Amino acid sequence: MRLLLLLLCFASFAQAQKTVSVGILSDKLISEPEDLVTAMKNEIKAVVGEDATLVFKTALENNFSKERAVQNYQELLKGNTDIILAFGVVNSIVLHQETSFPKPTIVFGTVNKDFINLPVAQKTSGQNNITYLIAPMSYKEDLSVFKTLYDYKKLGIIVDEFLPKTLPVQELFASYFKDTENDFTLIPITETTNWENELEGIDAVYLAGGFYLKEAERSALINAINAKKLPSFSAFGIRDVERGILATNQPDTNTEQFFRRIALSVEDIIAGKNPSELPMYIDYKRKLSINFTTASEIDFQVRYSMLGTVNFMGEASITNSEVSLSIMDIMNGILNKNLALQVEKNL
Repeated sequence: MRLLLLLLCFASFAQAQKTVSVGILSDKLISEPEDLVTAMKNEIKAVVGEDATLVFKTALENNFSKERAVQNYQELLKGNTDIILAFGVVNSIVLHQETSFPKPTIVFGTVNKDFINLPVAQKTSGQNNITYLIAPMSYKEDLSVFKTLYDYKKLGIIVDEFLPKTLPVQELFASYFKDTENDFTLIPITETTNWENELEGIDAVYLAGGFYLKEAERSALINAINAKKLPSFSAFGIRDVERGILATNQPDTNTEQFFRRIALSVEDIIAGKNPSELPMYIDYKRKLSINFTTASEIDFQVRYSMLGTVNFMGEASITNSEVSLSIMDIMNGILNKNLALQVEKNL
């Protein structure tokens, strides 16, 4: 009897410790400001825990080549890969063109909802062995928020060089501006881009690219934008605002949320769930963030009406000919006013 129990325990332990091979497809690997692949692996390991022994294969890059992306995908299919994680616009397009998926696949990090035409009620892919992770990122919504912040007339939209070649971004923005009095120009990021010249003739900047820039390159771009005193808005998040971009409508937790959802999806697949049944959408609260130091540097007027709804960052002050107030002065003023109103209401 004891021998039988020992055998059963050993069998259960062996099953719990099954080895799962994970393949990673990326358009391009980045190591600045942090190694995102390593951070993702650590999150997956933490969530899966002792349910399985994870073996991560060396990530395969396609360097924005569709042909290479196809080769990388086929390489993982032919090998002993159990789960495939695919990141990047090019990988997304290549996988979208596939009709079947022999191995469980998770596509994430690139699917902007402006390019998705899914029924509102659809919450899962419904396609065997594949799921997508879709965040509430929208170029069009960003441009509308930016417009309420600054009444731009000629907007420079900075994009990665490969993007217009792989997605109809020109058509998307043209459609958005079609019935307005505003105009735009796409500014691709290349190895030889001269920002001094490219930023001429525009009155504001929308940063829709630059994800793969190194820190020094990103800093040079932001410095060039601010040197020309151009209001700027980032599609990515608060980190860009911390670096000097004027504003964003994205939170600071979206990367962590992506990694957690990827990890939970991997855990579900290991447990036997088909990716077609996994939820696609990642929800998070968006709030406008403004770098107050940048606003001061580029002579951007911060409206007092923003103070109750905007997340301010940086150190500077609002000034005019009669008064000079710091952020803390203004926030304390608003707080005191609200307290006074509450006291008056209770009398």
